[in-house]
Amino acid sequence: MANNESNVQVNSAPQVVGAVENPANNNAETSPKKGPSNKRAYKQQPVYQLLRHARNQYNHQLDKDAETKRRCIKAALAASPDLYPDQLHFELDFRVERERLVDSKRFCNSCKSLDLNPYFVADNIVFEGKTVLEKVLKDGLQVIGEKVHIFNAPLWHDSEGIYKQEVVNG
Repeated sequence: MANNESNVQVNSAPQVVGAVENPANNNAETSPKKGPSNKRAYKQQPVYQLLRHARNQYNHQLDKDAETKRRCIKAALAASPDLYPDQLHFELDFRVERERLVDSKRFCNSCKSLDLNPYFVADNIVFEGKTVLEKVLKDGLQVIGEKVHIFNAPLWHDSEGIYKQEVVNG
């Protein structure tokens, strides 16, 4: 018997049979639960909401020209009557954003040095979105690169006459 007793090894560690710990359960129980966020949702201006929708359509088009941009804006206007009841309201908001660029002397001088119409280029930059507009105001027209030459076309025709420059009698 002494021979048999020497071959038997005693395991001092307790064995658990059938109970396997799941690491996913441990993480779920010990991880802190997130409460309501203190951040408020970012509310984007309606003009940029509509332009984002139009850009998404434009990015899926084969023809990349001003006429295609016009069609995408009209389609976005038709799809979003809650943002703008008609095109005139949209064009007025769009014009406010465009004037931010055109009021910049550096922007106008850059356009003139490249032999571009600042109003047409500004329209196309506003179409590109608020982030691009802010970059152009901050860093200049060079952030657009060579793409700026395709921006020298009007985004739409002034059917309502809102873009006519007022003549001041002096």
